[in-house]
Amino acid sequence: MRCTKQTYLTKAHAEAEQKKVAAAFKKRGAGAQAKYLEAYQCPACGLWHIGRAWKGARRAANQFVKPSPPQKIPRAGDLRRKLERMQSAWERHDDYQRRQRAEALGRLIAAEQAIEDSKREYAKLQREILAMFFPE
Repeated sequence: MRCTKQTYLTKAHAEAEQKKVAAAFKKRGAGAQAKYLEAYQCPACGLWHIGRAWKGARRAANQFVKPSPPQKIPRAGDLRRKLERMQSAWERHDDYQRRQRAEALGRLIAAEQAIEDSKREYAKLQREILAMFFPE
């Protein structure tokens, strides 16, 4: 499949053209536009193109990780409130599980009743058929 982008046969050709484009941007005073230009191989056509490095170069430029603040020692009130929240969450979770089990048991009972009803109906039909062929 052919791309609509400017194609280059080798990586060396694409990198040479990338340097020319970057120099032209800098000459016009738009050096920021040339900052993340790079040559890459297109997954669609397999040829080389020039484009912006959204992942590679910017990820490398933004490797600084902000340190997390030191963890505070919780006070007694904080711990009590956290325990109350955890208890209420556990109670809600238990109620939810009970409801789920009750619904599942209800469906199971309904299915068993349907099976028994069909067995009774089958036996009734068998008796009627036997009565038709073998009258008493």
